[in-house]
Amino acid sequence: MSRYDFGVIKQGDSLTATFKVQTTAGTALDLTGATVTWTLAPATDRTTASLTKTPSISSPATAGRCVLSIDAGELDTAGQYYHELEVVLSTGDSFTACDGTMIIDATTGPATCRSA
Repeated sequence: MSRYDFGVIKQGDSLTATFKVQTTAGTALDLTGATVTWTLAPATDRTTASLTKTPSISSPATAGRCVLSIDAGELDTAGQYYHELEVVLSTGDSFTACDGTMIIDATTGPATCRSA
């Protein structure tokens, strides 16, 4: 299992993330016929999902990539969260491919951006 921390995401923003699912040897895992589920839960209660999504498996499935798309407004509650990417292979075997943290920041208003 690998770890991926999203860092800070602004409340209400959309998000797209690509995950590469690998074998223990570090090669791409064939996701042909697999089902992938991404779950977000409060860090204080990892058993209660706040959001569950089904990432799309990229073609070719043998490359082991899947894309998570979160629409604007789905990350609507500020706080600290835990996420995990669960894979169920065509054989029925299941495992957590990735987990980590996400912070949803409630701060709104104009951002200050500076160029170098």
